[in-house]
Amino acid sequence: MPVENKADAVALPKIQLEIINEIAETLAMLGAPSGLIACIGSWGDTLPQDEILEMWRDWNRLAKQKEWVIEPAVFA
Repeated sequence: MPVENKADAVALPKIQLEIINEIAETLAMLGAPSGLIACIGSWGDTLPQDEILEMWRDWNRLAKQKEWVIEPAVFA
């Protein structure tokens, strides 16, 4: 759902936008679904941060339910 008022989107610093672009490129190279790439690309642009976070949490929850996780990384 696009931001109705651009003021609702958070303007991110240039470095953060560059990091987001690199993350999106990495996701594409790893064969991530276009919806995930679009989600990360909307961060700080067309969607509020809370919606981005909700979308990522929904994706992670669904991926676990559907057993889409191949070999999850272990975080210490």
